[in-house]
Amino acid sequence: SQQPLVVISHGFGASRKNLGYLARHLASYGVSVAAIEHPGSNMSAINEGANAADLKKLINPQEFINRPKDISFLLNELAKLNKQPGRLQGKLNTQQVNVIGHSLGGYTALAVAGGEINIQQLRRFCQKSLNMASAPGDWLQCAAATLPERKLQLQDPRIKSAIALNPMIGKLFGERGLSKINKPVLILTGTDDSLTPALTHQIQPFNQLGRDKYLLTAIGGTHLSISEGNLPINAATKIIKERRGPQARPLRELVQGVSVAFVKQLSPEAQKYQPYLTSAYAQHFSTPQIKLRLNTELPASIQPWLKLTSR
Repeated sequence: SQQPLVVISHGFGASRKNLGYLARHLASYGVSVAAIEHPGSNMSAINEGANAADLKKLINPQEFINRPKDISFLLNELAKLNKQPGRLQGKLNTQQVNVIGHSLGGYTALAVAGGEINIQQLRRFCQKSLNMASAPGDWLQCAAATLPERKLQLQDPRIKSAIALNPMIGKLFGERGLSKINKPVLILTGTDDSLTPALTHQIQPFNQLGRDKYLLTAIGGTHLSISEGNLPINAATKIIKERRGPQARPLRELVQGVSVAFVKQLSPEAQKYQPYLTSAYAQHFSTPQIKLRLNTELPASIQPWLKLTSR
């Protein structure tokens, strides 16, 4: 009960098993981990909509609301188990929770951590800027543009920190929605990510966050570099080159180490694990194929460029 609880949220068209290696690694350090399945956007859901020509029609707009609510529902159920006689009684710290999400799960983690979703600004982007050259993540986010709300706040106060791995952010939180988050956040970006491009889905959004933040950059990393084992092959992965397998193993090992250190900041062992949230630790895992960096701020030299490209 002194250790935080971690909830893992999978990406679109994936399952709760896709980050199993990370869940097992965290559990080996005494952390309780719950890997959740989102029935509206899991592997079965994407298979049912596989023939949709428009990516916006692959997902029900309500799923952008349901996913964060899935997390809150899960925590409610685990809180009940924590009080009932059985092997989980007293083992689940549902008041100190970290959410780890990949891709659409990254959006989920940031939304439940306090990010304010701006449907009005998203709708404007989808009407004026979306085109055939846009990335799949840009099209997928626009499914939410049909929601009737202007803004959405889906925060759960039990969430104390969040890790977003290759998150699908784009315009979902508008220009200032992520500034509403007042908790530690770690974002992973891959410079060769063709599904959720680094600049618009991770780097620009990272700039919105407050003080307690980390950006883990995989130079040469792709959207599925952190995935282990065999994933279902869909239309996107057939035409988009992914850097996976042995050449991406150092990145997955770094994600394991950094995730443990980040989650442990919610525990009495925080100071012990702080050295692993450093640039030196990240660079130790760098390879010629994928160079790895960990920063708490973007270099001042690129701030003017970011403002220019965000217009």
